[in-house]
Amino acid sequence: MRTVVADASAIVEYLLRTEAAGAIDAIVTDPDTDVHVPALCDVEVAATIRRALLQGRITVERAEEAVADYLDLPLIRHGHERLIAAILRRRANFSAYDATYVTLAEALSAMLLSADRRLLRATRRHTKVRFAIGELRA
Repeated sequence: MRTVVADASAIVEYLLRTEAAGAIDAIVTDPDTDVHVPALCDVEVAATIRRALLQGRITVERAEEAVADYLDLPLIRHGHERLIAAILRRRANFSAYDATYVTLAEALSAMLLSADRRLLRATRRHTKVRFAIGELRA
Protein backbone atom coordinates (compact mmCIF):
# COMPACT_ATOMS: atom_id res chain seq x y z
CA MET A 1 0.00 0.00 0.00
CA ARG A 2 1.33 3.43 -0.96
CA THR A 3 0.73 6.39 1.37
CA VAL A 4 0.24 9.86 -0.09
CA VAL A 5 -0.60 13.19 1.51
CA ALA A 6 -2.57 15.31 -0.97
CA ASP A 7 -2.79 19.06 -0.63
CA ALA A 8 -5.78 21.18 -1.61
CA SER A 9 -4.16 22.30 -4.88
CA ALA A 10 -3.95 18.70 -6.12
CA ILE A 11 -7.46 17.87 -4.94
CA VAL A 12 -8.96 20.93 -6.66
CA GLU A 13 -7.10 20.14 -9.91
CA TYR A 14 -8.65 16.66 -9.72
CA LEU A 15 -12.14 17.93 -8.87
CA LEU A 16 -12.23 20.61 -11.58
CA ARG A 17 -10.67 18.29 -14.17
CA THR A 18 -7.83 20.61 -15.16
CA GLU A 19 -4.85 19.64 -17.32
CA ALA A 20 -3.08 18.14 -14.32
CA ALA A 21 -6.13 16.10 -13.31
CA GLY A 22 -5.18 12.94 -15.22
CA ALA A 23 -1.94 12.36 -13.34
CA ILE A 24 -3.61 13.19 -10.04
CA ASP A 25 -6.60 10.97 -10.83
CA ALA A 26 -4.29 7.99 -11.27
CA ILE A 27 -3.12 8.41 -7.68
CA VAL A 28 -6.34 9.49 -5.97
CA THR A 29 -8.35 6.61 -7.45
CA ASP A 30 -5.65 3.93 -7.13
CA PRO A 31 -7.00 1.21 -4.80
CA ASP A 32 -3.41 0.53 -3.65
CA THR A 33 -2.94 4.11 -2.44
CA ASP A 34 -4.14 5.58 0.83
CA VAL A 35 -4.68 9.32 0.41
CA HIS A 36 -4.32 11.32 3.61
CA VAL A 37 -5.14 14.98 4.19
CA PRO A 38 -5.02 17.27 7.18
CA ALA A 39 -8.47 18.52 8.20
CA LEU A 40 -7.29 21.90 6.89
CA CYS A 41 -7.75 20.54 3.36
CA ASP A 42 -11.55 20.61 3.69
CA VAL A 43 -11.56 24.37 4.27
CA GLU A 44 -8.93 25.07 1.60
CA VAL A 45 -10.87 23.08 -1.01
CA ALA A 46 -14.09 24.92 -0.11
CA ALA A 47 -12.29 28.28 -0.30
CA THR A 48 -10.81 27.51 -3.70
CA ILE A 49 -14.12 26.32 -5.12
CA ARG A 50 -15.79 29.43 -3.68
CA ARG A 51 -13.17 31.68 -5.31
CA ALA A 52 -13.64 29.97 -8.69
CA LEU A 53 -17.40 30.39 -8.35
CA LEU A 54 -17.18 34.08 -7.41
CA GLN A 55 -14.76 34.74 -10.28
CA GLY A 56 -17.20 33.14 -12.70
CA ARG A 57 -14.80 30.35 -13.68
CA ILE A 58 -17.36 27.70 -12.69
CA THR A 59 -21.14 27.60 -12.32
CA VAL A 60 -23.05 27.02 -9.10
CA GLU A 61 -23.97 23.56 -10.38
CA ARG A 62 -20.32 22.72 -11.10
CA ALA A 63 -19.29 23.99 -7.65
CA GLU A 64 -21.93 21.83 -5.97
CA GLU A 65 -20.82 18.83 -8.04
CA ALA A 66 -17.17 19.43 -7.09
CA VAL A 67 -18.08 19.60 -3.39
CA ALA A 68 -20.11 16.40 -3.64
CA ASP A 69 -17.22 14.70 -5.45
CA TYR A 70 -14.82 15.89 -2.77
CA LEU A 71 -16.98 14.50 0.00
CA ASP A 72 -17.11 11.15 -1.84
CA LEU A 73 -13.32 10.81 -2.00
CA PRO A 74 -11.93 8.11 0.29
CA LEU A 75 -9.62 10.52 2.11
CA ILE A 76 -8.13 9.77 5.50
CA ARG A 77 -8.37 12.99 7.50
CA HIS A 78 -6.02 14.01 10.31
CA GLY A 79 -6.38 16.63 13.03
CA HIS A 80 -3.68 19.23 13.57
CA GLU A 81 -2.96 18.87 17.27
CA ARG A 82 0.13 16.69 16.98
CA LEU A 83 1.48 18.72 14.04
CA ILE A 84 1.39 22.23 15.52
CA ALA A 85 4.88 22.33 17.04
CA ALA A 86 6.50 21.05 13.82
CA ILE A 87 4.42 23.46 11.73
CA LEU A 88 5.77 26.36 13.75
CA ARG A 89 9.35 25.08 13.41
CA ARG A 90 8.97 25.33 9.62
CA ARG A 91 8.04 29.04 9.80
CA ALA A 92 11.13 30.26 7.94
CA ASN A 93 10.42 28.20 4.83
CA PHE A 94 6.69 27.44 4.74
CA SER A 95 3.40 29.13 5.48
CA ALA A 96 1.51 27.44 8.30
CA TYR A 97 -0.88 26.04 5.69
CA ASP A 98 1.85 24.50 3.52
CA ALA A 99 3.75 23.28 6.57
CA THR A 100 0.67 21.35 7.65
CA TYR A 101 0.78 19.18 4.52
CA VAL A 102 4.55 18.76 4.58
CA THR A 103 4.59 17.92 8.28
CA LEU A 104 1.83 15.35 7.86
CA ALA A 105 3.66 13.75 4.93
CA GLU A 106 6.82 13.57 7.00
CA ALA A 107 4.98 12.14 10.02
CA LEU A 108 3.41 9.41 7.87
CA SER A 109 6.57 8.77 5.80
CA ALA A 110 4.31 9.55 2.86
CA MET A 111 4.82 11.14 -0.53
CA LEU A 112 3.39 14.61 -1.14
CA LEU A 113 0.85 15.15 -3.91
CA SER A 114 0.63 18.82 -4.82
CA ALA A 115 0.07 21.00 -7.87
CA ASP A 116 1.62 23.98 -6.09
CA ARG A 117 5.05 24.45 -7.66
CA ARG A 118 6.18 26.88 -4.96
CA LEU A 119 5.33 24.35 -2.26
CA LEU A 120 7.11 21.59 -4.16
CA ARG A 121 10.25 23.73 -4.58
CA ALA A 122 10.33 24.58 -0.87
CA THR A 123 9.67 20.96 0.05
CA ARG A 124 12.54 19.78 -2.13
CA ARG A 125 14.85 22.44 -0.70
CA HIS A 126 14.04 22.03 2.98
CA THR A 127 12.86 18.44 3.57
CA LYS A 128 13.40 14.85 2.51
CA VAL A 129 9.73 14.38 1.59
CA ARG A 130 9.31 12.71 -1.80
CA PHE A 131 6.77 13.67 -4.46
CA ALA A 132 3.96 11.46 -5.72
CA ILE A 133 4.08 12.79 -9.29
CA GLY A 134 7.29 13.58 -11.11
CA GLU A 135 5.62 15.78 -13.74
CA LEU A 136 4.35 18.19 -11.11
CA ARG A 137 7.77 18.75 -9.61
CA ALA A 138 8.97 22.31 -9.64
